[in-house]
Amino acid sequence: MESKKLYGASTQMTPAVYKDFYKTYYNEKLKVFKIVAEIVGLIAIFSAFYILANGYGILWGAIALWIGAFLLFYPRMIYRKPYKNAKDNSQTTHFAFFENYMSEKTKSHVNEYKYDDIQKVLETGKYFFIFHNSESVSIVDKAHFSGNVESFSGFIKTKTQYKKIK
Repeated sequence: MESKKLYGASTQMTPAVYKDFYKTYYNEKLKVFKIVAEIVGLIAIFSAFYILANGYGILWGAIALWIGAFLLFYPRMIYRKPYKNAKDNSQTTHFAFFENYMSEKTKSHVNEYKYDDIQKVLETGKYFFIFHNSESVSIVDKAHFSGNVESFSGFIKTKTQYKKIK
């Protein structure tokens, strides 16, 4: 597949890049769960205060309070385990975007992806997250992008399932 390169970018994977990715990924993936967990967590906390105020037992109040606090905070912290597993993997990836496909080059390999085969693209203030499938994501850092980022946003929006967040 040879054609003229339209856009290029490179991403140096650092712990900050991994953290931004996992936070964004889990925020998008667990939106409904987070809302339900927050509602149930608040109900549990209010129930704990009701239980304690009306003398139904400190143990039951403490259990309800613990469940409520867990449901409020766990969804915000769920990204930490995969982040800790990945944060020390450091490599630089170079991206080239052509009319009908993109390529991704690291020290050890080159992959090419047709835009039709890309699952989705999420754009944040700092990155484009290009999901090839449920287990493979390219992280394109806007700070190291060659070309007009707004133009690329319009281009990728016409080629893939695209969503801008934050």
